[in-house]
Amino acid sequence: MTLYSKRYNYHKLRKSVARRLWEEILEYHHKLHSTHLFTDIKTTQVDGETRAEVKCTGALWGVASETGEKVTVDSWFEEVHYLVKEDGAWRIIGNAGGAPEMPRFGHAPHPLF
Repeated sequence: MTLYSKRYNYHKLRKSVARRLWEEILEYHHKLHSTHLFTDIKTTQVDGETRAEVKCTGALWGVASETGEKVTVDSWFEEVHYLVKEDGAWRIIGNAGGAPEMPRFGHAPHPLF
């Protein structure tokens, strides 16, 4: 979970919620793999702090432990992720854009960022 900032906030989901989402993903899936394509990276100043804005598209796949079927666990298209330098490393602090009115398929929004 060191990838996430202590101040992580994704549509009001905090780092502790992201941890629970990852625990659930890891409990119900195995052989996880991902592709993450970055199409734009830029830095900005926010409240005197340098942030990186990373636009990316990707997916996370795995094998459902219960059925053995290959599944798409999560996917994203041109998401803009915000990173901050914290404790000497770049960490994810959140994501641009509003939360969906209804989460997809009854799940929380894009859990990775």
